[in-house]
This record gives sequence, structure tokens and C-alpha cells, in this order.
Amino acid sequence: MALSDVQSALYSDLQTITTGNGYNYTYKTIYRVDKSIDKIQANHCPAVSMSLLAASPLDFDEATIKIDPTYGIVFYASIDQDTDESGDLEIALGKMYEDLLKLINLQTSNLMKLDGVQRIEVTEMFPFTKGNLGWGFTTIRIIYS
Repeated sequence: MALSDVQSALYSDLQTITTGNGYNYTYKTIYRVDKSIDKIQANHCPAVSMSLLAASPLDFDEATIKIDPTYGIVFYASIDQDTDESGDLEIALGKMYEDLLKLINLQTSNLMKLDGVQRIEVTEMFPFTKGNLGWGFTTIRIIYS
């Protein structure tokens, strides 16, 4: 499977995360590259970025190359202010992570429809906040049979 096919499938899947499809959020922006938090504007949130972190080669021959890719996923959220210190940013990031888990568990996702995909692993999410912006990092690994 070509890495470009995996990237396209992941991007298409992220586009389906909308409140209309039963998720907590609709992303205003989906970035195909990693973005540092200082490059994110609050009016672009909620947002998500995806970037290839690693590509592990599997057994291959002259005709077939198999790769298990790992993508970094970063969620970006913003709030006006959290005057009561209730953790609104952390809650938003947690809901965005839940949305991703819900998407990955769908057997009908574009990623799961790729030839040879055995399973998809999502790691834990690490949340960070800075002022009115928050971001959370996780990884997705696509495992082929």
C-alpha cells in the first residue's frame, strides 16, 4: 500500500468527524502537516493535524512493498476563557480524542477499507494547554496483514 493512499484515507476519514455524523465536534481546519501551537489561530479551532512520523518496512519482494505507517495526530482547541478553572480545554481535547477513537473503531472507515489493513492502533493522548489554546498529541499506527 502506498503511503499516499494511507494519507488520503486518513484525511478523508478526519473530514467525516462532524457533529452531523454524531461526533462531539466538527473540525474547522484539517492540516496535512504538523503545526506548532504558535501557528494556530483560535478561529481555526477545533482543528486537527496529521503527519507521518514513521514508516516501518515489512517483508517485501520485487512486486510488493508493505509498510506499517505511524501518523502523529494533534488536536487543537480554544476557549474564550476558563475563569472558573473547570478544565474546559482539557475536556474539549478529551472529547476530540474520543471522536478519533470512535472513528477508528468504525469498520467502514476509509483506513479500514485499504487492502491488507489488519488493525489500527491509537495510543494514549497527551494534552497541553497555553492560555486559551490547548493541544493534544496521539499516534495512529496502521498494521497490515
